[in-house]
Amino acid sequence: MVQTLGFHKYFEKEMSLFYYILSLLGIIGNLIDIFTLYLKNPNFEFYLNLLAIGLLSLSCLFYNRKVISLKAGFAFALYTIFGNMLLSNYGFVHEKFHEFYILRQAIFTGFLITAAFLFINRVHGFSIGILYLIYYSYAVYDSGSEFLITNLYIIFVVFICYMLTLYFFNTIINRSVRKIQDDGVTIKEQNEQLTEINDELMESQRQINAQHEELITLSESLYTQNQELEDKNLKLEEAIQQKTKFFSIVAHDLKSPFLSIISLHEQMLENYEAMSEEKKKCWLDTSLVSTKLLYELLENLLMWSRSQIGMLKLNPCLIDVNDTIDKIFNIYKNYSSSKSIQLEKQVEEGLSVFADYMMFETILRNLTSNAIKYSFAKGTVKITAEKANHYTLFSVIDSGLGIDKQRQQALFSLDNKSTTLGTSGEKGTGLGLRICKEFIEKHNGKIRIESEAGKGTIVNFSLPAGIPD
Repeated sequence: MVQTLGFHKYFEKEMSLFYYILSLLGIIGNLIDIFTLYLKNPNFEFYLNLLAIGLLSLSCLFYNRKVISLKAGFAFALYTIFGNMLLSNYGFVHEKFHEFYILRQAIFTGFLITAAFLFINRVHGFSIGILYLIYYSYAVYDSGSEFLITNLYIIFVVFICYMLTLYFFNTIINRSVRKIQDDGVTIKEQNEQLTEINDELMESQRQINAQHEELITLSESLYTQNQELEDKNLKLEEAIQQKTKFFSIVAHDLKSPFLSIISLHEQMLENYEAMSEEKKKCWLDTSLVSTKLLYELLENLLMWSRSQIGMLKLNPCLIDVNDTIDKIFNIYKNYSSSKSIQLEKQVEEGLSVFADYMMFETILRNLTSNAIKYSFAKGTVKITAEKANHYTLFSVIDSGLGIDKQRQQALFSLDNKSTTLGTSGEKGTGLGLRICKEFIEKHNGKIRIESEAGKGTIVNFSLPAGIPD
C-alpha cells in the first residue's frame, strides 16, 4: 500500500500557496527562456515552453475551480516542469557548457523528487528519480564527457541514497502521522464517550435540580399553608373569643328588655284596678319601647348570624335609591315625630345602586335608626346620595350627640361592650354598625365616620352604582 503524508489535509492553505508559487516559478522560468533564447528564432524548444506555460496555467485554473485535487495539481505541475526541463535542455548536451547544464538538471531534479515525496507520494518520487537517472545516463554517454562518465556512478549512488533517505523519512513521518491520526480517532471516540457521559450527567443534574426545585416549592407551599393555617387558627380563636363576648353582651341586652317587660306586666296585673289611665298609658309606652328594642335586637342578631354562617347570599340587582329611602323614612316616621326630628333627603331622580335589596335596606334602616336615636329633639336627620364614577356615595347626617375619636375606633368591633343611651334614653344594641360594615364590604364598598362630640355625626358609605362590565 502506498503511504502518503497528510500535509494536504492539515496544511491545505499553506500547500495551496506553495503549489501556486511552484507553478508561477515554472511559468516565469519558461517565459525567461522564451524571451532570452527563442523569441527571435522560434524552434521546438519555443513551442515546448509555450506548452509548459499553458499546462501550468491550466492546472492552476482547474485547481482553483475545484476540478482537480491539490495532490493531482502537484503531480501535474511537477511532471510538466520535469518533462519540459528534460526536453528543453537536451539540446545543450553537445554545447560547450553541457557539463554545467547536466549537473544543474541533477540538482533541480533533486528538488522535484523531494517535492514529489512530500506532496504527492513515494511512487511519484521514485518514478521521477528513476526517469531522471535513465535520462542522465543517456545524456552523459551521448555527451562523451569524460568527467561525467567517470563520475556517473557517484551521481547514481547519491540519487539512490537521497531517494532512500527520503523514503526512510517519509515512512517515519507517515507512521507518526498515522499514529497521531489513530490517537486522534481514539481521543475523538473518548471525547464522544465523555460527551455522552457528560450529557447523561447533565440530564441527571437537571433532573436532580428539577426535583430539588420541586422540593423547595413543596416546602415553601407547605410552609405557606402552615402559616395560613396558623393565621386562620389565630383568627378563628379571635373570632370565637369575640363571638363569646358578643353573645354574652347580647344575652345581657336581651335580658334587660325581657325583665323590664315582665316587671311592667306583673305590676300592671297586680295594680291594674288602682292605676290611673294616664299611668297605664305610660307603662304601656315603656313596654312598647322595650318591645321595639327587643325586636330590633333580634332582627339584627338574626341578620348577623345568617351572614356569619354563610346563609345570607349576595343577590344584587338594580335598586332605586329614592324609593328605598322613602320606605325607610315611612318606617321611622312615628319614631322621628315623637322626638320632633325632621327627616330629609338629597338624592337626584333616577339614581340607583347595584346591591342586594335586603342588605341595602338593612344598612339604611340601621343608620337611620341610629341617627334618630342620637339626635336631639327638633333636630334633623338627612340622607344624601350622589354618583361618583362606578360607585354611589351615601351620607347619613345627624345633629346629635356625636362620637369622640377614641370611641370611633371601637364602633365596628365586637369587643365594644359599651353602648351610649339615645337622647331620649333609648338603649342601643351595639350590633347595627357591625352589620352595616359587613354588608357594605360584601359589595366591595367602604364605610367611615366623621364626628365630634356634641356636634353630630356623618356616616359615609359607598355601594356599586351599576352592573359591573
